[in-house]
Amino acid sequence: MKLMSPPARASWTHQGLREGFEVAFFDDRRGTHRLMGHTTANESGVLWSVGYEIAADLSWRTLAVRAAHLSVTGAGDLVLTRDNEDRHT
Repeated sequence: MKLMSPPARASWTHQGLREGFEVAFFDDRRGTHRLMGHTTANESGVLWSVGYEIAADLSWRTLAVRAAHLSVTGAGDLVLTRDNEDRHT
């Protein structure tokens, strides 16, 4: 399956299980696909927010992920990178 290039930017609302809003920006220069975005939501009265940056190779395999979250329980960060043996650390 050949995937088309994504749009430069997008936004949408979350409806149903949670109510929220998300924005994302896409860039496929420098030999990689990059996705940066942020989502905020109210899920059954629990408010939360997640920001993310994802890098993928030209075959859409994940190279790296950086994410940060915020909720009433606190904040946190996650960083994953794919090594030469296709493992994420």
